[in-house]
Amino acid sequence: MVVLYLLVERLPFPLPLWSCKTAAALTAMVNNFFINDRWTFQDCHGIHNREHHFARLIRFVLICSVGLGIAVVTLYLLYRSIGMNLYVSNGIAIITAAWWNYSVSSRYAWKPGLDLERRQRVNTGG
Repeated sequence: MVVLYLLVERLPFPLPLWSCKTAAALTAMVNNFFINDRWTFQDCHGIHNREHHFARLIRFVLICSVGLGIAVVTLYLLYRSIGMNLYVSNGIAIITAAWWNYSVSSRYAWKPGLDLERRQRVNTGG
């Protein structure tokens, strides 16, 4: 929310709302990955090397990119179409995207043993 506010309200030049929302969401995405990887799901992946860390990051970003699309569409529908307050609209968009992101990433980005299962399939040729 702070990044959106800074980009919309504090820049000396205007940017399109979609680009401000996208930049704010990407900032949150990367921040959330590191928080989730370090604390929330630290026991799920069990493998602590860069290759697997990067694979989880890619899965998380892909999943959250769908959430970003959901958030941008929700923001536009509420703010531009209905005329709801920008920050209330953004709050609803964040909640909607967060539901998607958590529901899907908890199953596919940090699924216990997912990295190990993939590595075993590669090693066995399956």
